Amino acid sequence: MHNPKVTIVMPNFNKGGFAEIAVNSVLAQSYGEWELLFIDDHSIDASGIFAQNLAANNSKIRFFTTPKMQSGGGVARNIGIRKATGKYLIFLDSDDWMAPECLSERVNLFEANPTLDFLAFPMAVFWKVPGDKDLITNIPKSESDLDRFLARDQPWLITGPIWKTFFLQRQNGFDTALISQQDADFHIRMMLETDAYRYLHVKPNAAYRLETESLSRQNSHSLEGLRQRVHMLENHLTLLRDRNKFTPERKLLIARYLLDIAQMMRWHVQGESRAASGEGLKIWMIAHREALVSQAEYVLGMAYVRFKHNMMWNHFPKWQAKKEIRFRTKLGDLIFYPSTTLCKAPADFHTHH
Repeated sequence: MHNPKVTIVMPNFNKGGFAEIAVNSVLAQSYGEWELLFIDDHSIDASGIFAQNLAANNSKIRFFTTPKMQSGGGVARNIGIRKATGKYLIFLDSDDWMAPECLSERVNLFEANPTLDFLAFPMAVFWKVPGDKDLITNIPKSESDLDRFLARDQPWLITGPIWKTFFLQRQNGFDTALISQQDADFHIRMMLETDAYRYLHVKPNAAYRLETESLSRQNSHSLEGLRQRVHMLENHLTLLRDRNKFTPERKLLIARYLLDIAQMMRWHVQGESRAASGEGLKIWMIAHREALVSQAEYVLGMAYVRFKHNMMWNHFPKWQAKKEIRFRTKLGDLIFYPSTTLCKAPADFHTHH
């Protein structure tokens, strides 16, 4: 029986020896029908040269570079999607890792579910070497996968899914205008394009490295990063409505995200408190314009944004803390609290489907 080819798309920028570990994990696969597309984003360390030399001596590895005027993991992954020749596709960052049985297990499960567009899995988490932590990302909850992504509690990360290449090549790919949140945005949009997928909570066969700081993480709370998140949310809002998937819960999740960004704007706008407050208030106004909140919630949110942007309160920490508690109590579910489940489950949990 013919084994279908799997394309592994690996973006890279200055990952040094981590890239060699990631590539070696592909070379060690027990499943032999694969191609590795290594897309280098103009690295100035030796990682790109390492991959280029490997590609020159191994026909299963192809080396590409991003255009000079474009950069970022999303650009690299979109190149990989276009160049892929496998029936299936997996994204593997150049500082992550896959177990030797990863491709074999995932292909077998996909071949048993031929009507699906993708399958998704948890990933293990490691610090320096795979297995040095006993955590995974993430664990199941009662909420839908889409709602969890919208709530910033990602059920899976970038190497979690295995995709039908044909499905991905019909989509718009990664939003390269985003300097952070590209992965979450991509998964949200793919779930809005298809319901034909399954998440399988089985023992992880790929691992995510926590040790390094990616550019997207560094940019996540930058001024431009926050502004781009607002545009991302407006796009999600449009898509949810167009796909008839706009529920009261999703209305709340987007409103909550907007309020969180609005108050975070106090960190930016070149230290100009009034300008930062004004931009924060404009962001929260989107929730009113799009009828995401009631008039009372909107007014309360405006007061909260003004409070968060008023640096005077920093001189009175006890009063500030009391006022914060009162606002949070009144705003209730509109206040964002980071996930307490992400990376919490032991990696060696019993497998089940």
